[in-house]
Amino acid sequence: MRRWIIILGQHPGLSVEELLTFFSGRGIPYKCLDGSRDFLLLACDQDLPALMPVFGGVIKMAEWKVSVQRLEEIDDLFWTRELNFHQSIEGKFIFGFSQYGLHKQVQALHRQGLRLKKTFRDSGAGQFRLMANATGQLSSVAVAKNHMLNRELIFVRGSQGIHVGVTRVVQDFLSYGHRDYGRPERDTDRGMLPPKVAQMMLHFARLQSGKSVLDPFCGLGTILQEASLVSGLQVSGSDIDQTAVQQAQHNATWLAEQRGAPLPEIQTSSIDQLPIVWSGKKFDAIVTEPYMGSTAEVRSGLTLSQIKRWQTELSELYLQAFKKFELLLKAKGYVVMIWPIFHLGHELYDFPLLYPLQKSGWTYVTPLIRSSQWAVELSARGTLVYHRPGQIISREIVVWQKNIV
Repeated sequence: MRRWIIILGQHPGLSVEELLTFFSGRGIPYKCLDGSRDFLLLACDQDLPALMPVFGGVIKMAEWKVSVQRLEEIDDLFWTRELNFHQSIEGKFIFGFSQYGLHKQVQALHRQGLRLKKTFRDSGAGQFRLMANATGQLSSVAVAKNHMLNRELIFVRGSQGIHVGVTRVVQDFLSYGHRDYGRPERDTDRGMLPPKVAQMMLHFARLQSGKSVLDPFCGLGTILQEASLVSGLQVSGSDIDQTAVQQAQHNATWLAEQRGAPLPEIQTSSIDQLPIVWSGKKFDAIVTEPYMGSTAEVRSGLTLSQIKRWQTELSELYLQAFKKFELLLKAKGYVVMIWPIFHLGHELYDFPLLYPLQKSGWTYVTPLIRSSQWAVELSARGTLVYHRPGQIISREIVVWQKNIV
């Protein structure tokens, strides 16, 4: 199998879970060889760089070249050969490196890069420029804007030594930014789901071409837009708010014009009316971020009594929703849903819904990373969580499967 060094996003647990569910759901053979909070060394015969656009949690992919015990084993000849210093180019030859877990070796790597730059410049081979910074980690933006694909060495420290590879592809930050900030309808008061997280959730639902998905709390349509970009996926959405439905339709039309994505079917519906609105349809999965409480109350500062009230009210809404989901899902269909975790000081308040749902005929799908080194990224009760610094509400991502009755 070919080996790949995958640089993980800010939520490495989510990143690895996305990769593993993608591979296992499609029957793609793979093997995890090593990893840390920063990277995953993966053996897989798939052309992973070609799949980069489908992964929301991957920053870079590098083709593995060698594993060593000491950094000094990577000599100048290795840099020259793997980065093709002798190739004919116009303008400057820009090259660089990024390290993960080798912070103390940044200066040594920098000195080696400068020495190579001087050697080739003095030989008259052309103009050379080393891209480097104090952290020793180049962003995907820096790599892309400086045309450094195939010209960046990746060094990662794992449990089995130092793995070295060459960057083949980086995350398309422009496309994600365009789908988030460039779409015509945005509403920060609603609390918008990042497109990358929506993309991950679709993978957690084991969705692929030929399957169908419903988002019954579609809001502005972030999940719908990401689902529409999955080739051959049948996409539907609804919301109780007519204004939100119109905004989601506007965003879907815009994406169709921008990317040629098919238009999803979007309806206005309350949770109670879902079986009527979608009468005659059965979905392979439901993927959704529901209403999670008053944004105004959150911004003004939540109190314990408010949190307790939201726990009660939202628990009733979510349990009611699952009763309707059972009528809309195919046998063994998946629900991927976000539940809020409220932060008050150092205390976290989640939703005590795991047992009631298991009792009512649903199977909780345990994250694949639960028995791995990335399990530390899970919540105290073993669920996936997305959280950004400073937020007082985290997103707990739960995956359920409908039992066969």
